[in-house]
Amino acid sequence: MRTPFFLLFSLILLATLQAFTLQVVLAQPSLTSTDRALVKAVCNGQTPEFPVLTGRKQLLLINTDGSTSSLQDALPSSSSAGNLDKTGAVGCVTVIETTLENCDFGLLFGDIPRVRQDYLIQFYSLETMGNSPLDLLVTGETPAACDNAGTIDSTVKRISGDLASPSAVMLAIENQLLDTQDLDEDGYSNLEEFAQGSDPLDGDSPGMEIVVSANNTRHLVIAEGEAITLSISLNPGSRRKARTEYFLYADSLAGMFAYFYPKRFEPVNNRERAVTGPALRFNDVNIITLPALGVGEYEVVFEVEIEDEALLRDVATITVVPNDWQFTPVTEAAGLEYKHGFSETNTGSAHDRRTNSAGVAAGDYDGDGWIDLYIPTGTNGPNLLFRNLGNGTFEETGSAAGVTLTGEENTGATFADLNGDGWLDLIVLGMNGTQPSLFMNIGNGTFEDISADSGFSEMSLSYGASFADYDRDGDLDLWINHWLFAGEKKYLWENDGTGFFMDVTDEAGIPGDTTADFTTNFADINSDGWLDLLISGDYESSQVMLSNQDGTFSLTTTEIISDENGMGGAVGDYDNDGDLDWFVTSIYDYRTHQDYPWGITGNRFYQNDGKGNFQDVTDETGTRIGHWGWGACFADFNNDGWLDLFHVNGFSGGGDASVSPFLEDYSQLFISDQNGGFLERAIPLGISDNRQGRGIVCFDYDRDGDIDLFIANNRQAPVLYRNDSTSNGNYLNIKLEGEQKNSEAVGARIYLTTNGITQMRELRVGSNYMSQNPVEAHFGLGTATAADMIRIVWPSGTEKILEDVDANQMLFISLP
Repeated sequence: MRTPFFLLFSLILLATLQAFTLQVVLAQPSLTSTDRALVKAVCNGQTPEFPVLTGRKQLLLINTDGSTSSLQDALPSSSSAGNLDKTGAVGCVTVIETTLENCDFGLLFGDIPRVRQDYLIQFYSLETMGNSPLDLLVTGETPAACDNAGTIDSTVKRISGDLASPSAVMLAIENQLLDTQDLDEDGYSNLEEFAQGSDPLDGDSPGMEIVVSANNTRHLVIAEGEAITLSISLNPGSRRKARTEYFLYADSLAGMFAYFYPKRFEPVNNRERAVTGPALRFNDVNIITLPALGVGEYEVVFEVEIEDEALLRDVATITVVPNDWQFTPVTEAAGLEYKHGFSETNTGSAHDRRTNSAGVAAGDYDGDGWIDLYIPTGTNGPNLLFRNLGNGTFEETGSAAGVTLTGEENTGATFADLNGDGWLDLIVLGMNGTQPSLFMNIGNGTFEDISADSGFSEMSLSYGASFADYDRDGDLDLWINHWLFAGEKKYLWENDGTGFFMDVTDEAGIPGDTTADFTTNFADINSDGWLDLLISGDYESSQVMLSNQDGTFSLTTTEIISDENGMGGAVGDYDNDGDLDWFVTSIYDYRTHQDYPWGITGNRFYQNDGKGNFQDVTDETGTRIGHWGWGACFADFNNDGWLDLFHVNGFSGGGDASVSPFLEDYSQLFISDQNGGFLERAIPLGISDNRQGRGIVCFDYDRDGDIDLFIANNRQAPVLYRNDSTSNGNYLNIKLEGEQKNSEAVGARIYLTTNGITQMRELRVGSNYMSQNPVEAHFGLGTATAADMIRIVWPSGTEKILEDVDANQMLFISLP
C-alpha cells in the first residue's frame, strides 16, 4: 500500500499551500438536466444530496420548474451563479397573483378582478439543506383603479399591474443581506454567510471549518481501478494569517504515511507535521488525483493546529470494492478462428516488412447495422471477410463476396465509400511487390475488383490507408503509407468521385524524402474546418502538416515531435477541451547501456493547444512505457466521459536475440483518471494478450454499449476481447447522414454536453496501424441518463443541435 500513498503525498504540500488562496472555478454555460432536477427538488421542499463543495459563494435564481429565471440576468456578475458548482444559495421564484378587488362593470361585462402580480422568492442554502427557507415577497405595480381601467370589452378578463422591475427585485435581495457586501468585515460576503448558515453581522461567525473530500464526498465508495481526486478546504475564521501547523497523512492496513516538506513521504508511527505556515482560507483545492487503490478501507486525514490553541480535523473515508469490469476473450466463440502467417522464410528487408504486418478493416459492408471485419492473413491462406451476424458471432463470407486474394502478401485494409453510393468499398494494401487492390461494393453483399481501373500506378509497398475529403470537394481522397518507399512518393491520391484516383503528392506539397511513414491520420488540429495530416513515422520522421485551405499542405513539424520510431497513431480529445490530441506509439527499451538501432525513450503523447501546436505531455499522462508499440486507439472503455487509450506491441525480429525483451510484451490499456493522467490496467482488467500485436479495432461489435477490442497478431491467431461490466456508465453511439458523396460524413465533428462536460469526436476513416475503427462516435455519459445537448458540425459547416437526448441508444442523425 505504500506506493499509492507515496504518489498521493510526494507532490502535495508546497503546491497545496501555494494554491490555498485559489478557488477551483468550473466555467459552465448553463444548468444541465441533472442540475435542473436537483434545483427543482430543492424548490419542492426536498433535500437532495449535493457533492461536498465548500467554495459555493453565488446565487442562482430559478423558476420552480427548474428553469433559470429571467431575473438571473439582473444579478451582479460577482454574485451570479451559472451552475451548481458555484451556487451557495438557490432562490426559487414564483409569480403569485393577489386579487385586490372585483370591479363591477355592469350586466354586460360582469365582475372583472383587479390583480397585483408579485414575486415570491424562497431562498435555500445548499450547505444547510433542511433549514426553513428565507421568504421574500417583492410586490408588483398596483393595477389601475376600477374607474380608471380604460376601455373594457369582452376580451378583458382581468386588470393587472406589471411585475416589479428587475432593479427593484435586486434591491429587495440586497436588503435581505443576500449580496456580496461584507458587513461584519470578517472576509465572508453576506451571501456567503447565508449559504453557510452564519450571522452576517457577527465577525466571529461562521468561525472555523476544515474539509477533506474524495471525489467531492466525505465517504467514497469506489470500484478498484477507478481514479480518486482528493480536495481540501480551510476556513480559519478570525484566525486568518495566524501561525499554523499543517498535517496531512493517511491510514491503511499497511500503516500510517505522512508527508514531509518539500518532497519526502515516509511511513510513520504517529502523525508528524508536514509544514508550518500562515492560516489561509481556501476552498476545494484539488491536491492530487490517485491513479488507483487496491481493495480495502482507507482514511485520509487533514489537520491544522492554529497557534497551538485550535485543532481542526477532518477525515475522508475511502472504501475500494472489487471491480466487476473485465474484458473476456471470446475469439473462438465468435467464430474468428484463423492464423496469420507467411510461407516465405527469407531474411532481409522483405522479412522485416512481413514482421511488421497484420492489418484489419472494420465497417458495415452489408448495411445491416453490425460491424464486419476484413482480415489479410498473409500467404498461408486466403484473406477473410467476417460478416457480423448480430448474435455475438461472425460468418466468413470472403469467397462469396469476391474479396479473398489468396496467396498475396497483403498488409493492411480499409473500408470506405469511394463513390458515394452509401455502400462501403474496400482497399487492400500489399508489400514486396504485391499491388493495392480496390473492390467496389455492388450493394448485394458482393464486390467488384476494379483495381485495374483505380488509377494506382505501380508501387512495391503499401502498408495502410486513410481516407478523408482533404480538398472539400465532397468525396473521399486517400493517403497511402509506405514505410521506406525509397524513390517513389505516391502518398496523397485525389478521388474524382467515382473511385478513380490520381497521385497529387507533388501538387499538394507533400515532401517525399521526409517520411518513413507507418500510420497517417487526417485530423483538423487547428479547428479551421480543413483536415490536416498527422504522420507517425519510423526513424524520427513523424510529421505534422497543416492544410493551406487550397488543397496543399505546409510542413509545421517542430522539435516537440520527438518520437524516435513512430509506428501507431491515435487521435482524440483526451482532455475534453475541444481540440484533437495525438498519441504515437514507439519503442521503450530499458537496456539503456546497449547500442541498438532503434530508439529507447518510448511512446509520445502530444497535447494540442487548440491552434495546432503541440506540447509533449508523455510523462504527465504516464503513457511513455509501452514496450515495442504498434496499433493504438482512443476510446471511452468504461463510459465515464473521458477517453482511455489502448495499444498493442511486440517484435520478434526473426530470432535475433537483441529483441528478446519484446517477444511477449503485454498489450497496454491506459484508463483516464479524468485529470490529465492515465493508469495502465490491462492485466487487472483481463487483457492478457502478449502476442505480436499489430493492427487493432476498437468497436462495439455486439452493440451492448461498450467498446470491445480486436487484435490482429503477426504470424499468430487474433484475439477478440468482449468488454463486460454491469457497473460502467451510460452511453450514446452516433452515426451521421452524409453529404454529397461523403456518405458517412467523414470529417464531421460531434459535440456532446452532459453534466457540464463537453466531449468532442471527429469522424474519420483513419489508421490505427494497418487498421481502422468504424466511422461512428461513441460517447460515455457516466451516470447521466441523457445528453443535455448534441451539436453536430458537418464538413460543409452545416450545424444541427439536439437537446435532452436519452442515453443508451444507437442514434442516427440526419442533416437539418
